[in-house]
Amino acid sequence: MIRSHPMQDYPNPYYYRPVKNTALTKDECMEVLYFALKKDPFYRYEFLLFWFMIVTGLRNSEVRMLRRSKINLDSKRILVNEGQKNASRVAYLTPALAEEIQRFTQHPIYLTTENNGNEFLFSNQGKAHSANSLGKVIRNLCKNAGITRTVTPHDLRRTAAYLIQTGGMHIIEVQKQLGHKILATTLRYTPPLKELAEILVSVELE
Repeated sequence: MIRSHPMQDYPNPYYYRPVKNTALTKDECMEVLYFALKKDPFYRYEFLLFWFMIVTGLRNSEVRMLRRSKINLDSKRILVNEGQKNASRVAYLTPALAEEIQRFTQHPIYLTTENNGNEFLFSNQGKAHSANSLGKVIRNLCKNAGITRTVTPHDLRRTAAYLIQTGGMHIIEVQKQLGHKILATTLRYTPPLKELAEILVSVELE
């Protein structure tokens, strides 16, 4: 009979490595959102992009390849089937975010690249962003909003995980929203940080 775990002295280097919390705080999120809204109160491209990423938790590649036709604003669902690492999945929007997307896609600037829903929701002059160009948008937005550290799209994904879990969603549903193949990955994204959940109800558009 085996009396002890034969691998106990060989921990998995991935799951036992220190977790670095790179999520934005509630105050940082609000600073960025208010800055983006003040910077561009009409089209609100960067405002919507940032808000979308901290609510949905989509990956950099998934955001870049998201087409408008994949979003059902009535059911608040997103079909994620381009740019994902694993199988296709459904992700969800909040009602307020769905309303903002509706407004955004009816703006005259957006309509210049409209292509019967086949266009990318967050395009770069009508074309898909590269990983670097999307990262640059996020990095510069946060820097100009007063965030002193470098912020990446993945940091927004981690922030979304906090928001979703502390907003009351079961950890299995968080896993589905983020598109993680195994639950252990999701658990690394969601240590308790309750104050971030407040952002779900604190963003009010003027």
